[in-house]
Amino acid sequence: MLSSGNKSFFQDGENSCFVPLPILRKEEKKIGFNINKEIAKNLSSFFKIPVKKNPVSERAFLVNLLFSSKENRMEEIAQEIQGEVFGIAAARKD
Repeated sequence: MLSSGNKSFFQDGENSCFVPLPILRKEEKKIGFNINKEIAKNLSSFFKIPVKKNPVSERAFLVNLLFSSKENRMEEIAQEIQGEVFGIAAARKD
């Protein structure tokens, strides 16, 4: 749930960004858009932090609709980023 109280965690907007994780092409074709990108856009609008595909050395918030410990794409992508990395997921599945 988003509220103004959460904004303090995201205060360093200059050096921060939201990074939507890619989804499978067949899923994007099926629903017509990348849901992670849409979630990231909404978060960006609320927190006034940009969305970027390829952050290099920033404070990155990885956005993924589903977090699964079996298929952890967040961890793979986090290893490519040199700055602080946080994961944001709307749901969790083990």
